[in-house]
Amino acid sequence: MPMKSLERIVVATVNGRAYYTFLTLLTKMGLKFESRLPWDPSVYDARILLTTKDEVPRGYSGEVLLYEELEGDEIKDRAKILFKLRPGETILIGIDPGKHIGIACIYGGFLMWKGSLLDIEGVVKIVRKLIKLPARSHTIRIGNGCPELAQKIAGLISSYLGSFDHIEIVDERGTTLEGRKRSEKDVKAAYKIAVRRGRELG
Repeated sequence: MPMKSLERIVVATVNGRAYYTFLTLLTKMGLKFESRLPWDPSVYDARILLTTKDEVPRGYSGEVLLYEELEGDEIKDRAKILFKLRPGETILIGIDPGKHIGIACIYGGFLMWKGSLLDIEGVVKIVRKLIKLPARSHTIRIGNGCPELAQKIAGLISSYLGSFDHIEIVDERGTTLEGRKRSEKDVKAAYKIAVRRGRELG
């Protein structure tokens, strides 16, 4: 029987729809996983077991994410997986202001969501959704490459923050990558901004 891994994710279901849903989520997130039959003894050594409510192995006491618990919302469903994999972490949100605004959301060292948007309203909508996720806290880091835009985004987001959340303005130098598609560069820059400490506002 394999040793229990701190990150061993096992998908154990014969339900085709459930399996495809889990497969899609995990693949898009870049998370490695194993496929097993629900009655395979090795599932008891999983760090997280993804299955249906009718297929949970008898006596299994580890972390379980049921197909029935998924909401069909990409961000919320990704968060459900990562929260079980890395409980009690801070959500980091990096924003690269510009003509195209890159966003990257990181949780527990894993990329939860990324995107490139054209309007501030869309950015605020996504950030509001991300800071509603029940993490320990939320840190929003905004690049200072476009100071006025950065301050505007910070102002619009600040009213939605909880008592343990905060905004930082980050030095963007060294975050821009050359020779890539515009949207890809924005997202990569946002990721670098998310993991770089900045000057806290407020």
